[in-house]
Amino acid sequence: MTELDALQRLERHERDCAERYRETKEEMRAIRHLIDTRMDWLLKALIIMALASVVMSFIVLLGADTFAQLTQGARRG
Repeated sequence: MTELDALQRLERHERDCAERYRETKEEMRAIRHLIDTRMDWLLKALIIMALASVVMSFIVLLGADTFAQLTQGARRG
């Protein structure tokens, strides 16, 4: 193998490495975007679930209070 052949192989190897680096960088960017999108949806879902839990608690408390008032009224009357 001559020096020219070795130099050409090295240049090809450098080009291949640069191309693989660009492809990997693009894939990582796409993965980051996907993760960010999923995290946004997950955060929104968690906030909705928390709000629904608070609303359900109030409904249960109001229902228990109403039930207690109805049973006290039935005992008196």
